[in-house]
Amino acid sequence: MSFLAVTAPVLYLGAIALLSPLVFAYAIAFIDPSYVLQRASIFILSIAIVAQLQYSIPAFTGNSTYDGVFMSLVWIFHLRTFDLLLLKAVYFPAVTARKLKQSEFSGTRSGIWRTFTAWCLLFNLRNINTSWTIKGLPTFSRGHPEHVPNKGEFVKRRIAQILIMYLALDTIFAFLPAPNPGKDVPEYKQQLLSRIGDITLEEIIARPFTVLLPAFSIYGIFTIPYNMASIATVLFGGSEPQNWPPLFGSFREAYTLRRFWGITWHQLFRSSLEAITSFLATHVLCIPPHWKILTRYVRLFLAFYVTALLHLPGVVILGVSPFTPDVPKFFLMQAVGIMVESTVLYVWAATGRTATDNVTARRMIKLSGYIWVIAWTAWTGPSFTWVVARGLVRGKDDVVPWSFIKWLGYGS
Repeated sequence: MSFLAVTAPVLYLGAIALLSPLVFAYAIAFIDPSYVLQRASIFILSIAIVAQLQYSIPAFTGNSTYDGVFMSLVWIFHLRTFDLLLLKAVYFPAVTARKLKQSEFSGTRSGIWRTFTAWCLLFNLRNINTSWTIKGLPTFSRGHPEHVPNKGEFVKRRIAQILIMYLALDTIFAFLPAPNPGKDVPEYKQQLLSRIGDITLEEIIARPFTVLLPAFSIYGIFTIPYNMASIATVLFGGSEPQNWPPLFGSFREAYTLRRFWGITWHQLFRSSLEAITSFLATHVLCIPPHWKILTRYVRLFLAFYVTALLHLPGVVILGVSPFTPDVPKFFLMQAVGIMVESTVLYVWAATGRTATDNVTARRMIKLSGYIWVIAWTAWTGPSFTWVVARGLVRGKDDVVPWSFIKWLGYGS
């Protein structure tokens, strides 16, 4: 097989990954928002190219775990671009100069600098240091939210986090037995209510781990590159530690589903999801603004449905049909869970039982919340995580590309 035949997928997808941001950055910097057709044409052309590559090139790195994450990130990036290019209609000379903080925008006279700044903004998914900064950004210190480490402290902590996370992932998957898809994560076991009498104690204990371990993998896959990028830019790119807050919030905050998805889990989609769901609810569905409760829950379900669509490309890489109902089911069930808990909390508040000075009572309420979140996730999670697990191959699709534990001669 020729060298070009082997490297073609890498070249094609690599070119898209490099050129699309530059083209979009150019559009933001130089195409006036009044030229909607030009901006939309660039965006639609990129969508068409990526969609064609999605179904014609089944592999990028050869590791389905990373191929899936990469393809999902490509579509997440396009959602981000849709927000900035068409919804917010960002245009540096005319619009962004008024919206972004002045310190971020002192050098916009240079065309190259404007393009570079637009490129950075495209990847600034949480809009840090802009007037659009998302709410509830994780802090560097839970006890002292205002604390920002100096560069030396920041770099040391991030290096330690990278090493600890990598070794933790390596250790878990080095000693974890290879799963048997037909026995451990079969499709018929995804449902619980329809076979309630057949569920064993072993399954009840194991089921949460089949959801939590993939979640921990995603946590590491996102955290390690993020920390590496933060170290590089702080040391060599002139960036400051405050520009790189933690990617994930504290798991102590995850005592409701709403808090888990809104505070604890990464907030990379939040800004773009808020923009597109607001647009759909207001301008497409035309929900009257005074119907606040309906608008809130329509936007909630739309946000999770769009999130499901963003995750589907990563599952398609594994050979799963793009029309599979499993992935949308998982994400839409999170919206259902948030509705359920919101109703329960509303009724609870109506009884006047929310405020308590009893420390033990508050701890028990939070403990109940943690149990609720784990139980709901364990019930709904397999419709997503098990679908992924059945498509992965041990040794080819490992989370860690190189195992230090196995190099030492340990593990399975």
